[in-house]
Amino acid sequence: MLLLLFLIGTSQLLRLSSVQTYIGEKATSWVNNKFKTEISVGNLDLIFPFQFNFHNTLILDHKRDTLLYAQNLKLGLLDFDRDFSEFNINYLTIDDASFNLIHYQEDSLNNLSIFLSKFSSDSNTGETEIPVIYVGDLKLESLKFKYHNFLKSPVDSIIDFNHLETAINLNLVNANYENEILVTQVKKLELKEKSGFEVSEFNGELFLNSTKLYFRDLHLKTPNSNLAGNFKILHANWANYSNFIEDVPLNFFIKKNSNLSFIDIGYFASTFYGKPFNVKLNGQLNGTIDKIQTQNFYCAFGDRSFFKANLKMLGLPNIFSTYFNS
Repeated sequence: MLLLLFLIGTSQLLRLSSVQTYIGEKATSWVNNKFKTEISVGNLDLIFPFQFNFHNTLILDHKRDTLLYAQNLKLGLLDFDRDFSEFNINYLTIDDASFNLIHYQEDSLNNLSIFLSKFSSDSNTGETEIPVIYVGDLKLESLKFKYHNFLKSPVDSIIDFNHLETAINLNLVNANYENEILVTQVKKLELKEKSGFEVSEFNGELFLNSTKLYFRDLHLKTPNSNLAGNFKILHANWANYSNFIEDVPLNFFIKKNSNLSFIDIGYFASTFYGKPFNVKLNGQLNGTIDKIQTQNFYCAFGDRSFFKANLKMLGLPNIFSTYFNS
């Protein structure tokens, strides 16, 4: 009888918001002490055993600048390894948040990689290992994302890939991150970058690593364009995007009835910025924009103009000095 009363009393105590917040404070304190992190939580709602609702969560990076702030963070944890090398998460929902991905000038890694590396290390080699993370359903609502690479100075371009500021709504399912490789299904992506570039609809399968960004069965819609197909973007490193035209090879298969506006191209190649010129596309594109080849490529523009050919084009985006060879 005493044991039953104790269990009932303990269960009721654990339902109290003040008790749950106290547990959250002790848990974050333990994590901070063990892994040398700086994490704080305003208050916590706990649904046993592994469902957590965090409010006013703040994570600082190694420079004590904000890495992540989330007004509301809901986490459904399935399991994790004792050495924190693997996390299996049922769902993760983050509302009204700001995420600052920073590569400081004196560091070899960005602040997120440095933060994640604190949770796992190889004591024999001294090398750090990023934990394996699986998330069944990831939702980001009203996220303000900033990326700044302070190894690079801001440049006068439409989209500066070393200095991004973007508002994002995102939904990923079956997201798996392992060995710096992300594989997932993008159910929804809406974004608006400070340059004015906007994506109103985006879905497809995503594969991302340090040298490749690949979308399969992609549907991309902006206020000006509507594209579908398989899109592979290659890069030696993310810095290549600051010289997108010459340094980023493309491998695109564009499905029939796709429509591309030069207004959107202009955010990546300033030559076309603000030009309301639309083309209908279908076929294969390979190479960098300044040295691109087409296969079984169809392009229609204006009321009646079109061509279908295998072409080599050298010199884009300056259309007047571009050399065409079929």
